[in-house]
Amino acid sequence: MKIPVLHLKDGDHRFAGQLVAKDAEAERYPFPINVEVQVNRSGAVLGCSVTLETTARYVCDRCVEPYETPLNESFHQILQVGEDLLQTTEEDVINVPNETVEYDFAERVFEQLLLSEPMKMICREDCAGICAECGEDADSPKCECGGVSIDPRWNKLKELLK
Repeated sequence: MKIPVLHLKDGDHRFAGQLVAKDAEAERYPFPINVEVQVNRSGAVLGCSVTLETTARYVCDRCVEPYETPLNESFHQILQVGEDLLQTTEEDVINVPNETVEYDFAERVFEQLLLSEPMKMICREDCAGICAECGEDADSPKCECGGVSIDPRWNKLKELLK
């Protein structure tokens, strides 16, 4: 998703487009990524608010089944055209040369998607996961054992409860 830089006039501008993931990202993001960029240009500074929408395909950490979930993310980016007038250590500020015709947000969008991934990917809150006894999905009808298994070394203690 590219936005013009060189001939963009001062004021508010809106750009929209779609990105398609390639290579490694294509497995997690098989659907188009809708990107909208709101740009406010004031002289050599472009303040950009980026929103993105897509559907991600993950694999559940509990049941190891694939599932899809909608993603809506946003981030801000400041582009400084020309000399380094903004003295800052912020990562949100990117200096681009005066002759820059357009700026491509694709890399930053995929970076944001990666940062927004959950640490624990779970298809639903009540997912029981894989049965420790039979190895089937504990929520599926294939699992008939109920997941109740007692280590035979504890049988003597179980007899004491009777």
